[in-house]
Amino acid sequence: MASNSKTARKLDANLSSVWYLAWPSIISNLLSTAVGVVHLKIAAPMGTSGVAAIVTGHRFFFLLQAINIALSIAASALISQAWGSKNIEEAGKIATTSIVMSALIALILSLPPILVPEFIAQSLGIDEQAAEQAAIFIRYLALFNVVYALNLMLSSVLRAVGDTINPLILAFASTTANIVLAWSFSFGAFGIPAQGIAGVGIGAGVGCSITCLIFFVLWLNGRFQLDGVWKDALTKQRFARLLRIGMPVAIEQSVIQFSLLAFLAIVAVYGTEAYAAYGIGVTILSLSFVIGIGFGLANATMTGQLIGAGKPELAKASGWKTMWLAVAIMTLFALGLALGARTLASFMTDDPEVIELATNFIRILAIAQPIMAVEYSLAGALRGAGDTRFPLISTFTGLFFGRILLALLFIQWELSVYWIFSVALIDFSIKASLLVWRYHSGRWQHKMQYTATLS
Repeated sequence: MASNSKTARKLDANLSSVWYLAWPSIISNLLSTAVGVVHLKIAAPMGTSGVAAIVTGHRFFFLLQAINIALSIAASALISQAWGSKNIEEAGKIATTSIVMSALIALILSLPPILVPEFIAQSLGIDEQAAEQAAIFIRYLALFNVVYALNLMLSSVLRAVGDTINPLILAFASTTANIVLAWSFSFGAFGIPAQGIAGVGIGAGVGCSITCLIFFVLWLNGRFQLDGVWKDALTKQRFARLLRIGMPVAIEQSVIQFSLLAFLAIVAVYGTEAYAAYGIGVTILSLSFVIGIGFGLANATMTGQLIGAGKPELAKASGWKTMWLAVAIMTLFALGLALGARTLASFMTDDPEVIELATNFIRILAIAQPIMAVEYSLAGALRGAGDTRFPLISTFTGLFFGRILLALLFIQWELSVYWIFSVALIDFSIKASLLVWRYHSGRWQHKMQYTATLS
């Protein structure tokens, strides 16, 4: 196991340290976004229903992963603080416990979508052809759910100790295998028969399985900065702490994903073209979203390590710096996406109505990018400190009052779909305002300074 010296330079809270932690995560998430873009591109020749099926499958996949995302955030908070307090053995034990938990949870959650994917797809109100294809895609995503969960958790435990390069390598390998095999299984290549939408799910799962297996074996053999510690790791105390910290995040993630599925159902009222345009727009804008997510992960790691080292004021200063850097970069990136919106939408589909709708949606949501940068970065800092409940409160408030409720009112008032697209601006503004207030209050700074005594 490597010493703590490799992360010492990350505890000074300057912008170079933040960038060191953020850029590999940003690229990793860009690679994940590229998978979504390619999946939609593969589905484009299958028509608007094929695109709608991929949009539905991806959205349900995020719901399927919600609890494991929460568990990865809880694990990151505990591991980073144990690492910052130089309790390396405890960090390894938490990593082991987290990986075992993630596999078990993913296995349980995969059963309903494997058994009844048709019911799930039809519940969103999309047309019969799209629902049929979405059900096929959902089933194959669920079959590989344990592999996706292990991939996520392994990356998270390594990032928590400041190892951002190996998760980046894992993301690159997984993305490459995913894209190549999804394309091959879908259209037929290397002797593989063409399998359409099913091929996207099969190829993606097989590609992720191969790379995850390789990296998991390397981790078991102590090739990374943080080793797993199996002796006395799986205790009730660790399971309970992971659940206590992760439960608010799990609820938050579930609220997010159920709300976005409900929002998709609202958009579907305006037709399959609007539904597909929304999915294309979100996928393209994810190229900007992931920058904020990367800074949120960096903020979580930096905050956790600094609090673990007994430096809460330095943690707070670091969080503000990270936020402003995220705002600046996301604003510039969003400007580029807005200017190239029509070109990007045309690349994804040749349907004129979908292109027009997606172009305008991208331009509307580009306005929200600086606000989203505030939300992602400060929420990451709070979670890194173990304050996982307040992001839940802000998420519920923004999604329910700023997005779902307004969208339902706009439907009642028979307003155009562009009004539905615009409610996201209100949603993000509410969440960002609440998080700024919480972060400025400093109440989160002494949430969790106990990981050094967990063993």
